[in-house]
Amino acid sequence: MWHDGNSAGALLILERVLADGSGEMKRVALMLAGMIKEGEGDYEGAANDWSRGLSFSSENPFVKFQLELNLGRLAEKSGNPVAARDWYLAALKTCLVGDGFSGVEVVSEFWSLTEGSISDEERALVSAVVEISWSVHEIIGEPDLRNLGDAISRLKAGLKSQIEAIHNATELDG
Repeated sequence: MWHDGNSAGALLILERVLADGSGEMKRVALMLAGMIKEGEGDYEGAANDWSRGLSFSSENPFVKFQLELNLGRLAEKSGNPVAARDWYLAALKTCLVGDGFSGVEVVSEFWSLTEGSISDEERALVSAVVEISWSVHEIIGEPDLRNLGDAISRLKAGLKSQIEAIHNATELDG
């Protein structure tokens, strides 16, 4: 529905989930509603939905991570680098305690925002998420955590290569 251009219809369905769904369903519904609103240029509405989504308890740290990442990106897009940094740090911490999902996006966004000028504590956090992401994506070799910028670049390149391989395999099957 949403991808067909019927965002109003999709938002109505999500409102029903918000009225009757579990906490996890509400969290996901608010994440999706925020994505729709962001796509329509309603950044304030998106930020409100994503912030509300964080208020629902969840056993799923990935959804929390995605909400924090979205809020960081939106803050950065809105010209608020301090808030973006805070949200990216929250997402990095959530990734660290998550259940083995990749944080390549937030590592990349955080590194780009800070231009690599980070505290020792932040460096340790980024390094840990790089290692987790490296493992999740089964990148060959080990990341050189002494050169985080290079490690992040190699991680992104490895992920891009995997995506291209999947895409090419899909085209061959199609």
